[in-house]
Amino acid sequence: MKISFFFLSFFFLSLLGVNNAQAQRFGYYDGQLILNQMPKYAQAKLEMLELIEKWKIEVDEIRHSISKLKREYRIDKALLTSAMRKVRETQIVEKEKEFREKQSSIFGYKGLKHLREDALFKPLEVKLAKAVRRVSRKKRINIMFDKSADLIIIYGYKRYDYTKQILEELGLAFSE
Repeated sequence: MKISFFFLSFFFLSLLGVNNAQAQRFGYYDGQLILNQMPKYAQAKLEMLELIEKWKIEVDEIRHSISKLKREYRIDKALLTSAMRKVRETQIVEKEKEFREKQSSIFGYKGLKHLREDALFKPLEVKLAKAVRRVSRKKRINIMFDKSADLIIIYGYKRYDYTKQILEELGLAFSE
């Protein structure tokens, strides 16, 4: 008797769990489309492109000076004493070290590029995340996916696309 009561109660509890799983509400939005609609995002992208171009020029100048030093060294090598050769080789090695340090300080992990991207884009991403949260709460969405992220949505029923509502929450016009 106790065993059948246990199995019967387990059966009803499992049914409740199934009903809860079926009650989950899902939605998706296009994060990249929303960010592209934000004027500050376009400004930030433009600023980053300009900075990256400037930094590339700085790094290329050092690279060209290394090439010039190497070319001059090859030309003059036969005429140089061993002490002079060592001085020139040291100059080249130091310039190559400067190049690696400059490249790393700009484009490396926690470099200027990374820090500037965080400063420019993070506030916009936070603003988007807050709008997604507000829309999810209003519409009682349990799980919201960003279809522009690495998540692949092969097909999404338009009824579950909340991009327009998130744009409205941000005070932006909807245009695809």
